[in-house]
Amino acid sequence: MENFVKMTKHAIFQNENMSEEEKNSVYKGLLSDTKKLYMQSRLGERAASNENIVGKIDDFYHRRFVDEKVLMEMVSDLSFLIPSLDYLAAASRRESCNSYFLYFHHFPYFMKGSYRGSPHALDLLYWFDIKVEDVEKLLYVGMQGEFAEEDIKLKRMFSSIIGDFVKTGNPGATLKTTIPSGWPKYDATNSYYLDFSPKPWVSSFLEKDKQDLWHNTVPGMTVKPYFHTEL
Repeated sequence: MENFVKMTKHAIFQNENMSEEEKNSVYKGLLSDTKKLYMQSRLGERAASNENIVGKIDDFYHRRFVDEKVLMEMVSDLSFLIPSLDYLAAASRRESCNSYFLYFHHFPYFMKGSYRGSPHALDLLYWFDIKVEDVEKLLYVGMQGEFAEEDIKLKRMFSSIIGDFVKTGNPGATLKTTIPSGWPKYDATNSYYLDFSPKPWVSSFLEKDKQDLWHNTVPGMTVKPYFHTEL
């Protein structure tokens, strides 16, 4: 999303047939329309047009982020974080369903561009035998170099977690020495998740302020629930 916004902005401001005022107007309009589109995908058209609801959401993100980062964070939350939590909450209601939440929270040395951390799809490098340069062609986030020793260890750990889950339904067997207390299943009450890094640990309520916004504050301002409670 970040690269898309940057490329779009660059294309608009390279247009020599538009004044600076027109360029700014077009660019701001695109950001606003994109934000509205994503709000509608979550809230529905009626609620996404409600000034009080939109104002509450805008206030939340503008207090925490600036400029294009406001849109990027909102899109990321509505595309990944909140839908993932919705799915986990619904799936975990079934006693027979083993639901675990893993948050890939790693800062590789090969991230050399303006982006740091673990962008969407970076985990492909730790799932499969893919070169850093090949994933860079997909993501365009400034990755250069190769795996460090910690990346190799992380890949082995990740593979073991996936293997354990497939074989036994419990992905935490490999982590017993690192996390003696274990990796609990996900449930909506405790919202446990594995903060996955070279030194993994278990925590709860990832980005709690965002969860409160989308699961409590905004629904409380709407006439009826706008998200699924069952699979």
